[in-house]
Amino acid sequence: MPTMTTQLPVLLGRLQRWLEHRPWLLQLVGAAGVLTLIFLQFRHVTLDARLAVPGGAWYWLDDDQMISMRYARNLAQGHGLTWNPGEYVEGYSNLLWTLLMAAVHALGASDGHAALWIHGLSALLDVALVVLALRFASHFVVLPALAQVALALSLAACMDVAYWATQGFETTLLQVTVLLVLDLQMCDHRRGQVRWLPYAIASLLPLIRADALGPWLLVAALAHVQGKRQRKVYVYLGLSLLPAALHLLWRHQYYGAWLPNTFAVKVLGLQDRSLRAVGYLQRCVGAYGLPWTLALLASLRRADIRARNLLLVGGAALVAYVLATGGDGFSHCRFAAWLVPPVFALAFVAAVQWQSKASWPVLALTAVIVLQSGVVRGGQLDSGNGVPLDSARVAYQLKQRAPANSSVAVIAAGIVPYFTGFRAIDALGKCDATVAHLPARQSTMIGHGKFNGDWTLRSQPDFVISVVPAGLLLGALRDAQMGRPLPQPEHRYLLAESRIFAGQYADNGVPMPPTVTGVAVFAQRESLGKLKALLQESPR
Repeated sequence: MPTMTTQLPVLLGRLQRWLEHRPWLLQLVGAAGVLTLIFLQFRHVTLDARLAVPGGAWYWLDDDQMISMRYARNLAQGHGLTWNPGEYVEGYSNLLWTLLMAAVHALGASDGHAALWIHGLSALLDVALVVLALRFASHFVVLPALAQVALALSLAACMDVAYWATQGFETTLLQVTVLLVLDLQMCDHRRGQVRWLPYAIASLLPLIRADALGPWLLVAALAHVQGKRQRKVYVYLGLSLLPAALHLLWRHQYYGAWLPNTFAVKVLGLQDRSLRAVGYLQRCVGAYGLPWTLALLASLRRADIRARNLLLVGGAALVAYVLATGGDGFSHCRFAAWLVPPVFALAFVAAVQWQSKASWPVLALTAVIVLQSGVVRGGQLDSGNGVPLDSARVAYQLKQRAPANSSVAVIAAGIVPYFTGFRAIDALGKCDATVAHLPARQSTMIGHGKFNGDWTLRSQPDFVISVVPAGLLLGALRDAQMGRPLPQPEHRYLLAESRIFAGQYADNGVPMPPTVTGVAVFAQRESLGKLKALLQESPR
């Protein structure tokens, strides 16, 4: 008597044959899946990254991306690529993405709606990513309709695609650019020609991310395999590094440093770098080890030198970069994200080549990808970085009640400085070169281990904003005065170590609406007196 185990492959085979004769249905399913993920992203925007204010709403990106948005707005307003006008510190590492943000502001987007434009751009890039991944796979094998849909859904559901797009990171642009260059290279190889266009686009990679050497090496690896004995290929590769060299010279002239200030914050003096790197690589292997291994084994078995070089060079570049930097302060695998689309595409190519008549390898691979690295629930796309909703509410209150020439010291440096427009001091050093070069504290998050509260408050800003409730911060302050260590994570309680905060701010809490529960605002006594007496109704 047939069992479920013996019948399942038969049923799957029938389903595959039925679907193969109805490609329009598969395309519809794939498109619906991609659009569903985009819908989830916009659901996050409209429900979780939105503050209703009188006459409209404020939208935001991840707090780190709002730092780039402040640089972009200042550029559009004629203040240069600065966080505070007149102060030249490179607190971003995504020049081209910041310039796109500046274009959005220059085109007339309001402060409250500029983030919506970036979300829309990210959604378009998501669609382009899926299309380019399918084209990339087609250079190796003609994927059956079921495999095409499976690849599209796997990419759309992948956390390292959906999350970074939802939060407005440049990561999606980097992924799309890598795939576009690889596709153009393969098209040229099939036609027996070498054009300048792929390498001109590849020259943008280090401008999208200042540390995008890994993606460039992926392009170089494919160029080497396909362009052997063609001098023109290597000339174009060399010329593709020219914009990066010019950017390096411009950075030194404009900011007085050879590397972004973010490099100093995150990498210089980092404690336990090797241990952190191993942990980060373990996370990447747990998320993407199976599709990468499957694709590599298939390339070795069939002597596919293009796929093999892409996988080996990409993997080596990722490992080398993580070992050099210690990993990332964000969850997921942002540093591996540029490698995810070609790896997924090659994994599905391998699954199809392995069992071209069976559907179960494709379905099994899809299931593994979704379970290991997929968006299982919508809440996974939310970010608590910088306590965003409370920060937006605080920004609204200060913008309504404080003078326009006020200054503010912040630990979360994105949302409040952007929406208030106040002169801002970044306590964690992304926009403060002195803090960025302090010794890194042990066992702190990457990018959050350098701070000195007294230095941050030396200019006596009007307001100081914590990222913990007032009760917890003042409790940590009392403990610090008694010689006890700061609670973990230390950067959230850095103000408790500051004598200036204890003497001039701690007793001057600024009343906020009861909806503001996760952060606290403190003021100098004189600044507290300048606030409008009427507490504004809290926006939703």
